[in-house]
Amino acid sequence: MDSFRLKPNEMMFFIDFNNTLVDYENEYDSNWYYSDQNYMFWFRTQRARLTKALVEFEKLTGLTPVICVITNASSNIVDGNNETGIFNDLYMTFLDNPHLSNFNEEQIKNYYDRSCEKYFKYLIYRDNDVFYKINPFANNLYETYTRVPFDEKALKIRLSPEFKKRESVERIMSFVDPKRDTCKFILFAGDNIKDDYPMKEIETPEGVSKIFIRPKRAQKVTPEIMREFAEAKGETFSLIDTRSGKRMKLVDPGNFEFLPENEKKKILDYSSGDIILLTQKNNRGLVDGINEAGKIIAKQKSGGQMGE
Repeated sequence: MDSFRLKPNEMMFFIDFNNTLVDYENEYDSNWYYSDQNYMFWFRTQRARLTKALVEFEKLTGLTPVICVITNASSNIVDGNNETGIFNDLYMTFLDNPHLSNFNEEQIKNYYDRSCEKYFKYLIYRDNDVFYKINPFANNLYETYTRVPFDEKALKIRLSPEFKKRESVERIMSFVDPKRDTCKFILFAGDNIKDDYPMKEIETPEGVSKIFIRPKRAQKVTPEIMREFAEAKGETFSLIDTRSGKRMKLVDPGNFEFLPENEKKKILDYSSGDIILLTQKNNRGLVDGINEAGKIIAKQKSGGQMGE
């Protein structure tokens, strides 16, 4: 397990795959597959955008991102290319560099020192009794992923099905930071509030700064968005309008004040005191969030407060 231990200058990034790290359905036209020029342009754009954000984050904060790709997909699902899970999708988008076979060792090192590939370290599926260690220097798809079973201690971490991703994060953390004494900052990102936001609620010591990036259309914090976040944590709401006694369909600025006091308090505490960044959708929004997170962390490390 020592080989998995987080170093003091490393920071965990737990990033949802679909609609956060990539959005094949809306950003990538499958008809382009037959045009090598278009195909490579899309992938290079994805990589370049993420690379710039991660490299700048590392320079600004002094912290090296350690990316764990986290997905609700099963490792057993077979996709349209007859490949299992998201192994091939992740590999083809961010890790496949066949041209490097023509490089010498020094050229390869220089390439990886300025690429996003070096930050990808782990992949974990919904069926999370194991995780996969990523080797971005591998020569092919099948050498890229090493299956690692969780130990007995990690497997004892069990949460209800709606908190599956949080369970996965807790298990990975038991490997990379078992005493929870290394991580001072952790970043989470996911577009689906119900599935992804509970990741951020993992148990950490006091003083650990957690940032959650939600890339989607909504970029303004509204009472209804706050309610969704609070509900994803496990809070429940009657949403009864204290004036009329009727149930509210949505919480908005006009009716928020008429909620029961205890429900208003739960909604206002939607972030648990952590930082929530609402950004534009998909990979672009993820990059926006990473850029903003870098500024926030750099300010805190220099003596400022989170969110100032």
